[in-house]
Amino acid sequence: MLKLLYAIAKAIPALQKILDKLFREGRALSASRRLDAKDAAVDSAVDRLHKRETEQQRATAGSSRIQKSSVSIAGVRKRSTQDNKSS
Repeated sequence: MLKLLYAIAKAIPALQKILDKLFREGRALSASRRLDAKDAAVDSAVDRLHKRETEQQRATAGSSRIQKSSVSIAGVRKRSTQDNKSS
């Protein structure tokens, strides 16, 4: 059917211009839709990656909390200076 319309359009130049413009607009619309779909897919992937990284950071931060030691820092420093003096 489209081939027939295009053949008729070749016979009438004004009709050919109209159909050419119509086909160009159709291709541009199709390309725009594909681009929008690709952009949405990329945005979704970036959001998933960001969410996963955030969850990993929270999990790591929660498990790496330093627990209080029974030895104070001052006591460690005092012992290390005493060890250096005795050497």
